[in-house]
Amino acid sequence: QKEVVMVVYNPEEARQGVVDIHKQLTEMHALVTNDQATPEHFDTARTIYKELPMSYQINWEIADLVAADMQAIADQCRELINNHDAQRGSNALPLERLFNGNA
Repeated sequence: QKEVVMVVYNPEEARQGVVDIHKQLTEMHALVTNDQATPEHFDTARTIYKELPMSYQINWEIADLVAADMQAIADQCRELINNHDAQRGSNALPLERLFNGNA
C-alpha cells in the first residue's frame, strides 16, 4: 500500500520565504558596498551568500520584486566578495552564481 502525501501550496508562506531571501540579500549588499567595509563585513557577507539558494530560481514577483534586479544585486555581491578574497590572498574558492543564474 502506497502512502499518499499531499503538498498544499500556501501563497503567504511562499511570499514570506521570498521576502526573507530579499532581506538577506539586502543585508549582504549593504555590507559589501559600505565604503568602510572591513574584512569582517566581507566574511559575514560570504556567510550570508552561502546560505542563499544557489540551485533554483526564485519567483520574485510574488513579493513584487524584479528577478533581473535581484540577480544583478546577487552578482554584484558575488563579484565584490570574490575580488576582496583575491586581494587579501584568501584561498577561499570563488563563489558560484546564486538563484540558478547560470541557467
